[in-house]
Amino acid sequence: MDEFRALGAVVVVISTDNVDTLVAWCEGIGTSFYAAGDFWPHGDVALKYDVLRSNGVADRAWFLVDREGVLRFAQLYPAKAVPPVEPVLEALRRL
Repeated sequence: MDEFRALGAVVVVISTDNVDTLVAWCEGIGTSFYAAGDFWPHGDVALKYDVLRSNGVADRAWFLVDREGVLRFAQLYPAKAVPPVEPVLEALRRL
């Protein structure tokens, strides 16, 4: 998180889980980033980024959106994978 902040980035995790589940997850891992719910209308943000699966769950992905709202980096990952941080940090460094 320190490196993201040093590069001027704000990290926001977006989940299609309901609010109670999202809060419990954040409390369980002790988050140091923002978390946002995409539960209602269900998966609206995930649908706009084309990562909403037919079962209502979003794929795991990194998206880097610059200050002007331009998508600068996008990468999908397998559902159970822990997405690596370095590729998005490299993209941030290039901005």
